[in-house]
Amino acid sequence: SSMEMSGGSISENRTYDVSNDAYGGAIYIADYEFISGVSGTQNAILPHEASFSMTDGTISKNTAVATGGAILSFPQGDREPGYERQTITIETHGGTIFNNTTENGHGGGIAMYYPESHLLISEGSVISENKAPAGDGGGLYLFGVTDAKVTGTIRNNTAQDGAGAYLGALYENGSYRGSQLQLSGNGNIIENDA
Repeated sequence: SSMEMSGGSISENRTYDVSNDAYGGAIYIADYEFISGVSGTQNAILPHEASFSMTDGTISKNTAVATGGAILSFPQGDREPGYERQTITIETHGGTIFNNTTENGHGGGIAMYYPESHLLISEGSVISENKAPAGDGGGLYLFGVTDAKVTGTIRNNTAQDGAGAYLGALYENGSYRGSQLQLSGNGNIIENDA
Protein backbone atom coordinates (compact mmCIF):
# COMPACT_ATOMS: atom_id res chain seq x y z
CA SER A 1 0.00 0.00 0.00
CA SER A 2 1.12 3.56 -0.48
CA MET A 3 0.08 7.09 0.40
CA GLU A 4 1.20 10.27 -1.33
CA MET A 5 0.68 13.71 0.19
CA SER A 6 1.14 16.72 -2.10
CA GLY A 7 0.41 19.80 -0.03
CA GLY A 8 -2.55 20.01 2.29
CA SER A 9 -2.56 19.23 5.99
CA ILE A 10 -3.15 16.40 8.43
CA SER A 11 -3.81 17.88 11.84
CA GLU A 12 -5.44 17.54 15.25
CA ASN A 13 -5.85 13.76 15.24
CA ARG A 14 -5.49 11.56 18.32
CA THR A 15 -5.09 7.83 18.75
CA TYR A 16 -7.64 5.97 20.83
CA ASP A 17 -6.11 4.40 23.94
CA VAL A 18 -6.56 0.63 24.03
CA SER A 19 -4.28 -0.71 26.79
CA ASN A 20 -1.71 1.97 25.90
CA ASP A 21 -1.32 0.49 22.37
CA ALA A 22 -2.23 3.60 20.44
CA TYR A 23 0.33 4.36 17.73
CA GLY A 24 0.80 6.91 14.95
CA GLY A 25 -1.14 10.06 15.83
CA ALA A 26 -1.61 10.99 12.15
CA ILE A 27 -0.29 8.02 10.13
CA TYR A 28 0.52 4.41 11.05
CA ILE A 29 2.34 2.47 8.32
CA ALA A 30 2.58 -1.30 8.69
CA ASP A 31 3.29 -4.16 6.31
CA TYR A 32 0.30 -6.16 7.59
CA GLU A 33 -2.05 -6.58 10.52
CA PHE A 34 -4.23 -9.11 12.22
CA ILE A 35 -7.95 -8.46 11.93
CA SER A 36 -10.58 -10.05 14.12
CA GLY A 37 -12.94 -12.27 12.18
CA VAL A 38 -16.67 -12.67 12.72
CA SER A 39 -16.18 -15.48 15.25
CA GLY A 40 -13.39 -13.61 17.06
CA THR A 41 -10.59 -15.54 15.37
CA GLN A 42 -7.59 -13.65 14.02
CA ASN A 43 -7.19 -13.37 10.24
CA ALA A 44 -3.80 -12.22 8.96
CA ILE A 45 -3.41 -9.99 5.93
CA LEU A 46 -0.24 -11.13 4.16
CA PRO A 47 2.72 -8.74 4.48
CA HIS A 48 3.36 -6.30 1.62
CA GLU A 49 5.63 -3.31 1.09
CA ALA A 50 4.22 0.03 2.20
CA SER A 51 5.24 3.66 1.71
CA PHE A 52 4.40 7.26 2.57
CA SER A 53 5.65 10.18 0.50
CA MET A 54 5.12 13.83 1.47
CA THR A 55 5.73 16.73 -0.91
CA ASP A 56 5.07 19.98 0.92
CA GLY A 57 2.09 20.38 3.25
CA THR A 58 1.96 20.06 7.03
CA ILE A 59 1.41 17.31 9.58
CA SER A 60 0.72 19.06 12.88
CA LYS A 61 -0.93 18.93 16.30
CA ASN A 62 -1.44 15.15 16.28
CA THR A 63 -1.14 12.99 19.40
CA ALA A 64 -0.31 9.33 19.92
CA VAL A 65 -0.90 7.87 23.35
CA ALA A 66 1.97 5.42 22.78
CA THR A 67 4.54 5.94 19.98
CA GLY A 68 4.84 8.09 16.84
CA GLY A 69 3.17 11.43 17.51
CA ALA A 70 2.85 12.17 13.79
CA ILE A 71 4.01 9.01 11.95
CA LEU A 72 4.86 5.45 12.96
CA SER A 73 6.51 2.83 10.73
CA PHE A 74 6.32 -0.67 12.18
CA PRO A 75 7.00 -3.73 10.00
CA GLN A 76 5.14 -6.58 11.70
CA GLY A 77 5.66 -9.40 9.22
CA ASP A 78 7.65 -11.60 11.58
CA ARG A 79 5.02 -11.78 14.33
CA GLU A 80 3.82 -15.15 13.04
CA PRO A 81 5.82 -18.09 11.59
CA GLY A 82 6.06 -18.02 7.80
CA TYR A 83 5.67 -14.24 7.50
CA GLU A 84 8.66 -11.97 6.87
CA ARG A 85 8.84 -8.23 7.53
CA GLN A 86 8.50 -6.16 4.37
CA THR A 87 10.04 -2.83 3.34
CA ILE A 88 8.40 0.37 4.60
CA THR A 89 9.59 3.70 3.19
CA ILE A 90 8.92 7.23 4.44
CA GLU A 91 10.09 10.20 2.35
CA THR A 92 9.58 13.93 2.82
CA HIS A 93 10.30 16.39 0.02
CA GLY A 94 9.54 19.73 1.60
CA GLY A 95 6.77 20.32 4.07
CA THR A 96 6.69 20.49 7.84
CA ILE A 97 6.02 17.96 10.58
CA PHE A 98 5.53 20.08 13.70
CA ASN A 99 3.94 20.26 17.13
CA ASN A 100 3.04 16.57 17.37
CA THR A 101 3.21 14.65 20.65
CA THR A 102 3.60 11.11 21.90
CA GLU A 103 2.31 11.08 25.46
CA ASN A 104 3.80 7.85 26.84
CA GLY A 105 6.19 6.62 24.16
CA HIS A 106 8.90 7.55 21.68
CA GLY A 107 9.12 9.65 18.53
CA GLY A 108 7.18 12.88 18.85
CA GLY A 109 7.57 13.48 15.11
CA ILE A 110 8.46 10.17 13.46
CA ALA A 111 9.09 6.75 15.03
CA MET A 112 10.47 3.89 12.93
CA TYR A 113 11.32 0.30 13.79
CA TYR A 114 13.50 -2.43 12.23
CA PRO A 115 15.95 -2.53 9.31
CA GLU A 116 13.09 -2.90 6.81
CA SER A 117 12.13 0.75 7.50
CA HIS A 118 13.79 3.38 5.29
CA LEU A 119 13.71 7.15 5.84
CA LEU A 120 14.58 10.15 3.68
CA ILE A 121 14.10 13.70 5.03
CA SER A 122 15.02 15.89 2.03
CA GLU A 123 16.25 19.48 1.95
CA GLY A 124 13.36 21.89 2.53
CA SER A 125 11.68 19.48 4.97
CA VAL A 126 11.36 20.61 8.59
CA ILE A 127 10.66 18.49 11.66
CA SER A 128 10.13 20.87 14.57
CA GLU A 129 8.48 21.42 17.95
CA ASN A 130 7.53 17.75 18.38
CA LYS A 131 7.46 16.28 21.88
CA ALA A 132 8.13 12.95 23.59
CA PRO A 133 7.91 14.05 27.26
CA ALA A 134 7.93 10.51 28.68
CA GLY A 135 10.20 8.93 26.05
CA ASP A 136 13.03 9.34 23.59
CA GLY A 137 13.39 11.00 20.19
CA GLY A 138 11.47 14.26 20.07
CA GLY A 139 12.00 14.67 16.32
CA LEU A 140 13.02 11.15 15.25
CA TYR A 141 13.09 7.82 17.04
CA LEU A 142 14.91 5.08 15.13
CA PHE A 143 15.07 1.53 16.52
CA GLY A 144 17.23 -0.83 14.46
CA VAL A 145 16.79 1.35 11.36
CA THR A 146 19.91 1.16 9.19
CA ASP A 147 18.89 3.40 6.27
CA ALA A 148 17.99 6.93 7.39
CA LYS A 149 19.14 10.04 5.53
CA VAL A 150 18.55 13.68 6.50
CA THR A 151 19.34 16.70 4.33
CA GLY A 152 16.47 18.71 5.85
CA THR A 153 16.16 20.32 9.30
CA ILE A 154 15.28 18.82 12.68
CA ARG A 155 14.85 21.70 15.13
CA ASN A 156 13.31 22.66 18.51
CA ASN A 157 12.06 19.20 19.48
CA THR A 158 11.96 17.93 23.08
CA ALA A 159 12.29 14.50 24.72
CA GLN A 160 13.86 12.83 27.75
CA ASP A 161 16.79 11.64 25.61
CA GLY A 162 17.72 12.33 22.01
CA ALA A 163 15.52 15.39 21.60
CA GLY A 164 16.47 15.80 17.94
CA ALA A 165 17.08 12.16 17.05
CA TYR A 166 17.37 8.99 19.12
CA LEU A 167 19.07 5.95 17.60
CA GLY A 168 18.37 2.66 19.37
CA ALA A 169 19.92 -0.77 18.83
CA LEU A 170 17.84 -3.83 17.98
CA TYR A 171 18.76 -7.19 19.56
CA GLU A 172 17.70 -9.90 17.14
CA ASN A 173 18.92 -13.43 16.38
CA GLY A 174 21.67 -13.24 19.00
CA SER A 175 23.26 -9.94 17.96
CA TYR A 176 22.76 -6.18 18.18
CA ARG A 177 22.06 -4.03 15.14
CA GLY A 178 22.48 -0.31 15.72
CA SER A 179 20.49 2.37 13.94
CA GLN A 180 22.32 4.49 11.37
CA LEU A 181 21.52 8.09 10.43
CA GLN A 182 23.32 9.90 7.62
CA LEU A 183 23.27 13.71 7.92
CA SER A 184 24.53 15.37 4.75
CA GLY A 185 24.25 18.39 2.45
CA ASN A 186 22.42 21.20 4.26
CA GLY A 187 21.02 18.80 6.87
CA ASN A 188 20.71 20.20 10.41
CA ILE A 189 19.82 18.78 13.79
CA ILE A 190 19.82 21.94 15.90
CA GLU A 191 18.33 23.65 18.98
CA ASN A 192 16.64 20.53 20.39
CA ASP A 193 16.16 20.12 24.16
CA ALA A 194 16.48 16.93 26.21
